[in-house]
Amino acid sequence: MHNSRKNNPTVIIIVGFEPEHMKFRAKLLGYVVTIKYLDIYIYKIVNVFNQSIVAAYSGIALELKMFFKYAYRTYLRYGYDDRAKPIWGDQFSFLTMTATKSLLLVQLIVLMAVWPGVSGSWYQTIENPYTLFGTKTTYSDVSGEGFHFPSECTPLQVWMLCRHGTRYPSKHMIKKINRLDRFKTMITDMSQEKLRAIYNWKSHLTLNNDCNLQSRGVEEMKSLATRLKSQLPQLFKSQYDEISFKFMSSNKPRTKESINVFFESMFNEKPKDLPIAQPSDYRLCLSKWKQKEDDENDEKIDEEKKFEESSYVQSVVSRVSKAMGLEQNLSYEDVSVMFESCKYETAWTDQKPAWCAVFTIDDFEILGYLEDLRYYYASGYGNPDIESMGCPILKDMIDNFKKLTRGETGPNGIFYFGHTPNILSMAAMLGIGKDDTPLLSTNYENMKSRQWKTSYIDPYAANIIAVFFKCKNKYKVMFSLNENVLKSKDRLQLYSWQKIEAHFEPIISKFCTP
Repeated sequence: MHNSRKNNPTVIIIVGFEPEHMKFRAKLLGYVVTIKYLDIYIYKIVNVFNQSIVAAYSGIALELKMFFKYAYRTYLRYGYDDRAKPIWGDQFSFLTMTATKSLLLVQLIVLMAVWPGVSGSWYQTIENPYTLFGTKTTYSDVSGEGFHFPSECTPLQVWMLCRHGTRYPSKHMIKKINRLDRFKTMITDMSQEKLRAIYNWKSHLTLNNDCNLQSRGVEEMKSLATRLKSQLPQLFKSQYDEISFKFMSSNKPRTKESINVFFESMFNEKPKDLPIAQPSDYRLCLSKWKQKEDDENDEKIDEEKKFEESSYVQSVVSRVSKAMGLEQNLSYEDVSVMFESCKYETAWTDQKPAWCAVFTIDDFEILGYLEDLRYYYASGYGNPDIESMGCPILKDMIDNFKKLTRGETGPNGIFYFGHTPNILSMAAMLGIGKDDTPLLSTNYENMKSRQWKTSYIDPYAANIIAVFFKCKNKYKVMFSLNENVLKSKDRLQLYSWQKIEAHFEPIISKFCTP
């Protein structure tokens, strides 16, 4: 099964200098870009092709293809800060003279392009910054458009496994994040905007927030329920009863609140004591395999430890320390807490989190691989017990669909609410995110285009949905990951039930213990 991904955007910015300081917002090629604290002016775009652009004023055009290369190199070297201005100025005087001779009534034009994957230190100035933060990715950044199925197909049942919505950190992590204040006075060299953002930053976290559902998580659950109900109205004609709809969650407060919000949004009534999985129910309770969620677990896996000690991660520590103007490197522990603050606040708000400013895109990608390594071996293909972990919940789905093929009456909807290990182990059972080469601490460069990316598989509110259809006289199944329909290798969206059953029955027989 293959899941589609959203590509990182290419952002092209055109600015020119004007006498007065001003801010601008320009929508270009569908993306909004903000540049601040520069003397700038936006010009009309006539045409964009390859790495060349034509800008015009009063009907007279000037091609800036050669200048593009110089501007881009200067950006890579200096970014947008005070050190770059003298160099920009030298080039500007030349262009101003050229533009005057061409009767172009402008002072100058600057062209820069920010390509996906390029390392840049001015994260704060881009309105669409990097947002793929592993298991703390915002759901809307990777979710799809839901189900579209042929009119001759009738849905008989929907089965869903869902992770809780966006949450707060654990008490353990809250204490660490709240201690970031001490680094404010250590910073000696940073651009004005970043410095201001960090100086103005204040943690509002308290220990009472411990892993609770955050307001964005509430909205994620509400909207998910509303969309699912609107896309499968045939299954939600009746009000809730315990026979027509089955619900179950783990015993954690964030999952219980998630399931309650989802239920209320779907049925317009408050739930009463929805079932909670017992420790012996291995469909949701994975403690037998020592599974814990996120920052509740400090235990590190061998490949994760090795990569943390590698030159890649240590280069992140060095870059962050240098970005803050420190003479000595921070510890990895300190840098990782800054990264956690960045990730959490990105998930909670549309504002640009202060601590994200000390990282580059390269840093985000390296630290992202570190997290992917962790979950690959904890709850994914690198865990030798993955089939045993994922088998009980897989069997539940197959057994429910099998009953319908025998003419038995089953519930219209079955909904489970759990955690990261639940989503990742079920994803592995379905073959989602499987690479030909295992993730290792030594093959980061070769795995940049890997399929196993927790940002896409397990964001907040992650869900795996299977819908069982009757299409004329045949049974078929449609799967989705975060509302992205999973297509087969031959690009089909509807899978033959016979093939699904034949594929999974041997796995269930082998790995599902009574």
